[in-house]
Amino acid sequence: MRIGANIVCVVVAVALVSRVMAGETGATDVASSDFTGRVRQVQASVEKIEAMLAYLTQLQQSTTNSEARQQCVEMQLAKLIGLNELAHKAQTRFADAKPEDDAFELTAAQIVSAAERAEKIVVDVEFCSKTFKAMKNGKPSPMKTPPYPVSPAKTSTNAVTQAFIYPPSRPYVARKEQDCLTQGKLACLLVKVFDLGDGRSTAASVSALESKGIEPLDGWKPEKAADLDDLCVAVGRALKIHVTSQNEALSYDEALRLEGFPVGECFPGHSFNDAPPLLLETEVRRFLATGIGAPPSL
Repeated sequence: MRIGANIVCVVVAVALVSRVMAGETGATDVASSDFTGRVRQVQASVEKIEAMLAYLTQLQQSTTNSEARQQCVEMQLAKLIGLNELAHKAQTRFADAKPEDDAFELTAAQIVSAAERAEKIVVDVEFCSKTFKAMKNGKPSPMKTPPYPVSPAKTSTNAVTQAFIYPPSRPYVARKEQDCLTQGKLACLLVKVFDLGDGRSTAASVSALESKGIEPLDGWKPEKAADLDDLCVAVGRALKIHVTSQNEALSYDEALRLEGFPVGECFPGHSFNDAPPLLLETEVRRFLATGIGAPPSL
């Protein structure tokens, strides 16, 4: 199977579908008032994700000549499965919403955002294919250029072998716990984002997340102020993002940034010498809205 060529065809087809959708609706703006066009766009986005899921599933089943390549495809496939589930749950809410309701546009935006992330997953599989093809031919493997210079890892039992130090988009801020979001409130927000509950009960939200393995490294402590490590680990686990070390919060921070999540844009920067910054609810809502496509009015 010519993996690279097939993936390119899928990406080209996705681009054409995107153009058709843009032509049908006249715009891809979340605030579009074109009801018929929006419904078609949502349906096309769901179908796009399903088509990519079918393709990667077939690719995963046929990729047997390289264990490393197969692991790469399986890793991206797991992400796509999660996006597909998220999109279908959002589609159900979209179908129940009235055009004049906020939920109509908010769920539509979430589905379109999921389709855009699915496109990126396909591109990442193409990168895997090129990388392993170069390795097979005895050539230097192409590497993703990290967004910032690499720094030596911290020394610890489960140290990350190569950890990124991200120059802060915003300066580090020392905050008082009473001014910040608690882990319990964070759990309630995440339950609603990932459609695991209504987020009204902290205990129920924590239980729902724990049942899916979604929790900070030290587990949920509802009364404790949430910090950036807690958020990155919980979101990374929810989205099944591949990390260098499952026991290092920095691995999740790094992985989210490399996946394009706006960690640096939404939260204060920090270095190894700083404790992870405590989070404000407004920052978390912005991150979930811009990074995952969650409704700002969670």
